[in-house]
Amino acid sequence: MSVPLALVADDNPHTRAMLKRALEAMGYTVVTVPDGRVALSVLEENHFDRVFLDVMMPHVDGFEVLRWIRAHPTKKQTWVCLLTPMAQDRQVFERLPYRADHHVHYPYTTVPLIP
Repeated sequence: MSVPLALVADDNPHTRAMLKRALEAMGYTVVTVPDGRVALSVLEENHFDRVFLDVMMPHVDGFEVLRWIRAHPTKKQTWVCLLTPMAQDRQVFERLPYRADHHVHYPYTTVPLIP
């Protein structure tokens, strides 16, 4: 049985560390990256069971990474969670033509990371 692999892309190092600890406690091996550009590079080379994307990152934001995942022929079924500090983003997420599987509003303690 293999250990599930998760990717966390967030420009805040404290958030990355917190999410890494939480996901490792759930049994995941976790790769963390500081922005969407690095996330795309890592996604191209690896298969992840779960991907957590901050929507507001430098260079390439979480929406762009999600759009890339959903357009990719072998990765489009990847489970993706969008992370946001803004409560109103939920309405934005629900109107996207390319959907995330889950979204979490900061602080992460109010909603489970994985439903």
